[in-house]
Amino acid sequence: NSTNAHDFISYTISKGYKIEAWEFGNELSGTGIGASVSADTYAKDVGKLNEIVDALYKNSNKKPSIMAPGGFFEQGWFAKLLKITGPGTLNTVSHHMYNLGAGVDHHLIEHILNPYYLSKVSKTFSSLSQTIQQNGPWASVWVGESGGAFNSGGFHVSDTSVNSFWYLDQLGMAAAYNTKVYCRQTLVGGHYSLLNTTTFVPNPDYYSALLWHRLMGKTVLGVTTTASPYLRYYAHCSKGRAGITLLLINMSNNTDFIVKARSRSNLKQVQLEAESAANK
Repeated sequence: NSTNAHDFISYTISKGYKIEAWEFGNELSGTGIGASVSADTYAKDVGKLNEIVDALYKNSNKKPSIMAPGGFFEQGWFAKLLKITGPGTLNTVSHHMYNLGAGVDHHLIEHILNPYYLSKVSKTFSSLSQTIQQNGPWASVWVGESGGAFNSGGFHVSDTSVNSFWYLDQLGMAAAYNTKVYCRQTLVGGHYSLLNTTTFVPNPDYYSALLWHRLMGKTVLGVTTTASPYLRYYAHCSKGRAGITLLLINMSNNTDFIVKARSRSNLKQVQLEAESAANK
């Protein structure tokens, strides 16, 4: 029954609220979290949402995008959703990511500082990108929710500076796989809150997000290097000015890196020469 959805969307229009997108459902894809819906049924209902939005915004200059499914990626399920909905219905594919595991895991900091562990999630980004190219090339990709560690994050971990090693790395990785929007869980609430839940003073990840927003432009550049896996590297055209901005993260506690960068603008590539030097 779509009556409530229709009335709620109608209400937002009457109030003049500017809505970027309407997302259908929350964590019901694949096996779901506590509950699930088949891709066939989900696609049918996404189509119904699109009909409602088309009707209610028919006199508007801009129609909000339709997003789905807002859940964890499962290749077969996502592929079927895209095939059934087809072009002109689902504008954005949204998915959730909590690749650090449970917030209560005593090894959480070890996961954050392990480049091999962090790289595992690249398989999700890569597979989702291929699934969209093959089944729905008209759709863009959003990370609709991500907080690193699920169940509110880790106490005295997700709200500290060490968490930014994961956060900045995943922002860089997401952009490299053509993710258009990355929604961080959460502004206020849980240990992964960007603001202190009592004082509202910004936690370290807030400043990491702010630096990314101010410095990293939308054009992602390829990076080639033979550096150690403990040096994480991402490059973008700078935001609002000419030049290149590099994000370099040293995951090692006992190695310094001396880095030299050379740009190849015609190929949109940056070549890094990184020399390792053990700390004394």
